[in-house]
Amino acid sequence: MRVRHAVWVLIVVLAAAVAACSGPLPVVEMHGDYATYDQTSLVEDSTLIVEATVVSSKYRVVTPILEDEKEGDPLYGLTDEQKKQAREAAEESRTPGTEVTLKVDVVHRGDVKPGDKLTILQAGGAMDGKMFIDDMQPPLVKGDSYLLFAAQGRPDSHFILGGSAGMFQAGDDGAFEAVKPDVAPFKRLTSAEVDALI
Repeated sequence: MRVRHAVWVLIVVLAAAVAACSGPLPVVEMHGDYATYDQTSLVEDSTLIVEATVVSSKYRVVTPILEDEKEGDPLYGLTDEQKKQAREAAEESRTPGTEVTLKVDVVHRGDVKPGDKLTILQAGGAMDGKMFIDDMQPPLVKGDSYLLFAAQGRPDSHFILGGSAGMFQAGDDGAFEAVKPDVAPFKRLTSAEVDALI
């Protein structure tokens, strides 16, 4: 009985030591270089305009997509050795990302419907024992609702136009406020105003 008690005490002490040593990750600030948008171009360049609520997020390491099947693909027409070198270079150019899953509430434009799940890939996240933060693209917050102006990025996800130019957070009055008003072409939008823009 005493041995079992001693083992439990040792486990608790070790768990406390591990918890004390594992603090927050060191932060590395990133500064994205995003396209700028005026009101017209933000609407015109968006293939997806939705109101959606964040369900979950997870960190993801992003590497360039290197295909060689058809003309226009990055590796098309290269030798096997050139393809190998390109893939090695792509692995070295990996970047931290956050894959955000949202539930679509309202569709203004796009091939989704209310209730669908949507994936947005944001810059920044955990990689190599560090937390990378993109000052031009604040992370979408779980449980919060947003109006997003987005486009297809990778086959499995979309990206928000202009980093945060196309990101508006729901306010208490039902309107959406620009997350970063200094880069957004609109400071505030309602659902009816979005519909009138399209």
